[in-house]
Amino acid sequence: FLENLQPGGLVNGAYGPAFYGDVSNIASSGPREWLFIMDLDYTDPAQGENSDIMLNNGLIPDAANGEDNLPFMWIIFAERRQEARFPQDGDSFLLIANHVNTADDVFSFTVPGANVSDEAAADDLKKITAFPNPYYGVNEAETSRYSKFVTFSHLPPRAVVRLFDLSGALVRILEKDDADQFLRWDLTNDNGLPVASGMYVAHIKMEQGTRIVKLAVIAEQQFLENF
Repeated sequence: FLENLQPGGLVNGAYGPAFYGDVSNIASSGPREWLFIMDLDYTDPAQGENSDIMLNNGLIPDAANGEDNLPFMWIIFAERRQEARFPQDGDSFLLIANHVNTADDVFSFTVPGANVSDEAAADDLKKITAFPNPYYGVNEAETSRYSKFVTFSHLPPRAVVRLFDLSGALVRILEKDDADQFLRWDLTNDNGLPVASGMYVAHIKMEQGTRIVKLAVIAEQQFLENF
């Protein structure tokens, strides 16, 4: 804080912003009731350093004009909005920045474009995977023992997934045509029957290329509810 006790400054030794319409709080003739927020750690005045800067009234006016390059983060020049000599109970102190945005302000932003290349597309296809893998009898995301599934992730909007067993027999065909990156397989074949435990190969065909994902399924033990 700076209080400049110059003649004619109408300063009474207590902190108070300049009187409304009477004097300028920026003029060198005073009164100067300024608040400086420095881009430096605080030091005790007895230790000098940046405390000397704040106490030296001769430097402050030039620094406010940017001539001394002092490490200021903010400088507050307070001014009264009403004719009042002293603050009263219930008064408020309003801080208004001099760079407040208005409806007339226009902002524009630019971002770098996507890096599209055959190499980038190939790297993106490598991110396609299935989880949980292996499927060991249960999936933590399942809400019912009758609703089994694994999930393929990082898929493009359009894809065709063909699932084969290790003998090369086609087990299931899944088609995807939506914006979601995920696609579920309910661990059934094309006849709607649960698949057996074993290794499965997912051949994923997309406009960007193909991806092969190996998937292990260990089915839980079946218990007949009716017989």
